[in-house]
Amino acid sequence: MSLKKYIYVSIIFLFCACPIFARAENLNIELSRDDALKLAIANNLDIKLAKIDAEYSKASIESAKSVFDILIEAGGGYTDDELVSVSSSSASKSTETEYNFGISKKLPTGTKIEADFIHQRDYSDSKLVIISPSYESSAKVTIRQSLGKNFFGLEDRGNVKITTLNYEQASLDSLNKIEASLANCEIAYWNLVYTYKAAGINYNMLKRAEHLYEIYQDRFDRGIAEEPDLYASEANLNISNIHYEIAQNNIVNASNLLKVKLNIDTGEIIKPSESLVTSYTNADYIAHLKDAVAKRRDYRAALKNVEAQDINLVIKKNNLWPEIDLVATYERNGIDTDGKGSLKDIADKDNSEYYLGVSISMPLENRSAAAQKKQAVLLKEKALINLKKLEVEIASELNIRVRRVNIDAEKIRRWEEIVRLQAEKLIAEEKRAKYGRSNSDILIRYQNDLLNAQMSLAASYLEYRVSRIELELAKNNIIINLDTDDLIKITE
Repeated sequence: MSLKKYIYVSIIFLFCACPIFARAENLNIELSRDDALKLAIANNLDIKLAKIDAEYSKASIESAKSVFDILIEAGGGYTDDELVSVSSSSASKSTETEYNFGISKKLPTGTKIEADFIHQRDYSDSKLVIISPSYESSAKVTIRQSLGKNFFGLEDRGNVKITTLNYEQASLDSLNKIEASLANCEIAYWNLVYTYKAAGINYNMLKRAEHLYEIYQDRFDRGIAEEPDLYASEANLNISNIHYEIAQNNIVNASNLLKVKLNIDTGEIIKPSESLVTSYTNADYIAHLKDAVAKRRDYRAALKNVEAQDINLVIKKNNLWPEIDLVATYERNGIDTDGKGSLKDIADKDNSEYYLGVSISMPLENRSAAAQKKQAVLLKEKALINLKKLEVEIASELNIRVRRVNIDAEKIRRWEEIVRLQAEKLIAEEKRAKYGRSNSDILIRYQNDLLNAQMSLAASYLEYRVSRIELELAKNNIIINLDTDDLIKITE
């Protein structure tokens, strides 16, 4: 292998696999990217709030369906009448005891079914009363069918459907919040990985500075180096120590930030197990745009909103109709001196009554319904415009995200080459220094050039990681790419 290739391979190896030289104590939590996201799903407070929001909005569906709930009514009363009357035929004393029970239910067809039962005991000392005490029992069934407004339950079913669509939109919004929180947690994770990489780079530079100082200390002791070179190398060593201490502090800060996002309480520092270095490729705009349109939850929510406004418009048009109710009633009763006998008569005797009728009600101007219908037309038009606006915004956002990924990928390519060149430059200058053909200023400057190039390369890898996360977030692809039971429960 040629010297040039050897140098290049060595520098790349040092960058990709340089050891982490943070302090050994407290480094007890080793965490992968997937483990970090699983912790976020379980513990992140924003995700917990989003889950509660989704469950809260789900309750509105049951509330809307309550219009079809069975309603039970029951009552009873006792009257003792001893009021004085001017009529000689009136009773001086009468009592009445009544028990009633009713059950009703509205069907999705707009049909309301009511069943009522009344049991009554009457006593009177009036001479005109034939049976006293007397018992009367009656059973009655009533069916009401809407034929105009709320035609065959159109409004009732429509309101339930709109509520369901609103819940689905709220669930999609909650998932977006969850995904955004996961993206922030992943970015915090890679930022921590970057701080470890930066600490490793600064450690390597610290070792170079120590070596350079030792060389000039030895040369100064042997009288072949001047004081300025010794002072410059010592100052450079102190600066390198400062940079390394700052890098160590950045690790602690980044670890604490990640612990906040993961909502874990520990005094230990998180040590990521992932490498900052990754393969990088250019992104194709058309392919990612198609993927975004297929998966974007806000786009799906906008489509559901259009559907909800369609249903709302149909309901408001129907509300222009008069209230037309077809009513049918069937009732049977029984009267006896005994309570059981009156109950038995309901079934045994044909004491019945039938009723069939129609009731119509409608305000002449009907301005409220007309205004609501006009508002529904405008709301539908607004929903369609918002959908079109969102399509434009998605296309623009994907264009920005894709270009960002491609720019960051190109930056990595450029900085890799710059790191190689700066490394070769430094190594060549160190060879010159062995023969006294260089000085401390040049060596220190070349060391800083390599340090800055390596730090810029590490920053480029971080930026590429972040831009990739933001691209996947723009496509709503982060949750889909995770395979956890918790997320399955969320997306059901």
